[in-house]
Formats: sequence, structure tokens, C-alpha cells
Amino acid sequence: MVLKAHEIGMFGAFNQVLALVKLYDRGLYRGMEVDFGKKGLYYDPAHGDNWWTYYCDPISVGEREGVLEVSGDVPYARRREAEWYTMPEEAFSLIEKYIHFKPHILEKVRAFEEAHFRDHVVIGVHYRGTDKLESEASKVYPFDVFRHVQQLVRQLLMDRIKYKIFVASDEQRMVDMMKSMFSTHFCCQEKALRAVKGRPPPHFDRFYDRYLCGEEALIDCLLLSKCDLLVRTSSNLSLWATYLNPTMPVTELNQRIDDEKPVD
Repeated sequence: MVLKAHEIGMFGAFNQVLALVKLYDRGLYRGMEVDFGKKGLYYDPAHGDNWWTYYCDPISVGEREGVLEVSGDVPYARRREAEWYTMPEEAFSLIEKYIHFKPHILEKVRAFEEAHFRDHVVIGVHYRGTDKLESEASKVYPFDVFRHVQQLVRQLLMDRIKYKIFVASDEQRMVDMMKSMFSTHFCCQEKALRAVKGRPPPHFDRFYDRYLCGEEALIDCLLLSKCDLLVRTSSNLSLWATYLNPTMPVTELNQRIDDEKPVD
């Protein structure tokens, strides 16, 4: 089984990989390999032919006889296996076993954490805007996010706890608003590309460095997983933060709407 790439966001692709390794781990496949080839939103020939290996160690295990190449949903997996049927604790175990991030990515995360998170309780905030359609999830406005974060901050202030707000978002207006509200308590990836009015979402903006687009998204996810509390809107990026830290308290401001999800 070789998983190939198609034009979806980073953590949509990561969900497909998670479904693949889950079924391999359960013995449904005799072998597996992740080879996104010269395709996908993050493909950059300067970094190699398989964008998966830009950010993670290669995955290639088991037998290679009778290889089946697939793109999209993994055969024998239920639709959206990772989001619907994989609990954070199970996902964490599978990631620990099969999905290993590159050392240069982890070093950037460590450096940011040391510079901004140390000796503070950190509230992570993920706001997915841009192309997140209301048909996918109910609309959440930036000020709604602020109000929920403010409630958490009030409790920390009552307890005299030092705090930081780490914001990950694809919308510049969200970052600007939170920075103005929380001032010196605020931090983010300052140089990351974010959408402004009239521009496409970063992961679809072909004028932006393809490799950096993926790196910035992955670092945001890893940093969110290092937070003490998480406030999130519907998104695979912040879903993966909960996979990487399944004990982290999470406030979900909306959930994906999907009438096709079967009733268990």
C-alpha cells in the first residue's frame, strides 16, 4: 500500500497517513509507504520529490509485493477514520510509533517554547478562517474567541498566575486583534504568512514558498500541543494538537457539520 498525494491541506493529508498506519498496525495491510511524489500543495522540488519527508521521517515498512497505490481515502478505512473513529489517546500512540517529525522542525519549536512559554501558563488559540465554509462548521467570529480566552485569563489573574496567549491563525485580522487585546501577554509566529482581505488562503497561495507554508502550519500545530489550555475552532490543524497532547484541556467553539457521519 503506497499512499500518494492530492491537493488537500497538510493535516487532511496527515489524517490519511494516520488512517493508513492505524490499519497497518491492526494487521489489515502487510506493508505501507507514504510517497506523496511530485504532487500536493507543499511540493517544492528544491526540497525533494516527496513532501512528506520535508517534515517527517520516511514511512516505509513491511512487504512490498503486489503494491497498490492510492490517493485520498485509504481502502478498508471508514470514511474520515482519523477524525471520527480515532480517539486522541490512540492517535498519540500511533504517532509516537510511526510518525516522527524532523529534528530541525522540533528545534524551532523548542526555541520558540523556551523564548515565550517558559514559566507561564500558556493558553493556545487556534482560529481557522479564510476558506473554512459555514457548510463545514458553524461560523465563529474573532471577538467570540476573545471572549472565551478572556474568561480563562480572568481565572488565571485571580490565582495570580503568569500567563501567555499563543495564537495560531490563517487570518491576519485575528492575530492583530488578539495582539492589541493582550499586548505583552501575546505571542505568535510573527513572520508567518496569513491571509489579508483580497488574498487567497496561505496554503492555496502559489506565490508563497510551498515548503515554508507547510513548515509554518506544522510548527503552529506543535506549539499548540505544548500549551496548557487550548481554545480551538473546527480544523484538522488544532485537532492534531489534541492528538499530540491528549490530556490537554480543550474548549471547542464549533464542530464540523457532517450529516453523513454514521450513528455509532
